[in-house]
Amino acid sequence: MDDMKLKLSEAVAARLSAAPASKEKDELIEELSDNLYRRFLEMSGAGVPEEEAFKYFDIFKKTLSGGIGRNMLNMEFPLDQEMPGGTQEFLMKLKNSKLEDDMLLEEFYDKI
Repeated sequence: MDDMKLKLSEAVAARLSAAPASKEKDELIEELSDNLYRRFLEMSGAGVPEEEAFKYFDIFKKTLSGGIGRNMLNMEFPLDQEMPGGTQEFLMKLKNSKLEDDMLLEEFYDKI
């Protein structure tokens, strides 16, 4: 299983390679990799065959590929979204939860 964690970490780092090196980038790579690995373990523990779990991994890799204007959007946030209770605050809560708060995740899924 450690091999899978390494693969996930390498995939996330590769997709974020265009971003300038920073502490925040390293933390984001670690958070995403850890979360994906936990999800992989959950799927494996739930009886999902490893082959199927790898299919999900391939889908994940595709979601991080591309560029702005092609299959990624550069989203502008109106100034009022930076106020308390706005979208920015919600996204920061989601980030700080390390995607482990099921209620926040459900709210996020509902929004998208």
